[in-house]
Amino acid sequence: MGFEPTDQEVDAVLKLDGETRYRYTLKKITDFGELWSVSARDGWCLGLALEGNETVPIWPAASYAQRCCTGEWKDCQPKNIDLDVWQTRWIPGMLQHNRTIAVFPVPRGKSVVVGLSRFMADLKEELEKYDI
Repeated sequence: MGFEPTDQEVDAVLKLDGETRYRYTLKKITDFGELWSVSARDGWCLGLALEGNETVPIWPAASYAQRCCTGEWKDCQPKNIDLDVWQTRWIPGMLQHNRTIAVFPVPRGKSVVVGLSRFMADLKEELEKYDI
């Protein structure tokens, strides 16, 4: 079973600043071996960074992603991605399409948009904390 925060935790984390949500996301992805994005009938939902690059939005749990399924994403649903699949399939595809990652968007606020190299380095650093 994946990570399922309480309603109280969801409300509290949504109020955190972007960098704190970024670090929280890395830790939870590492703890549970999965991350979440949102998909529609015709595929995964993407956003746009200020630079014009497409972004792949991610969250550490379905309940956080669900909060952003409004407006143009109102017909979308959270969907989990296994961490191994993320690393072996998603990362190469995002590199090919020059996409960045929108980490933990919030309904009325900003996400932390990061390049793949920073995200993968930070994820690797977090994963190394678990090596015994």
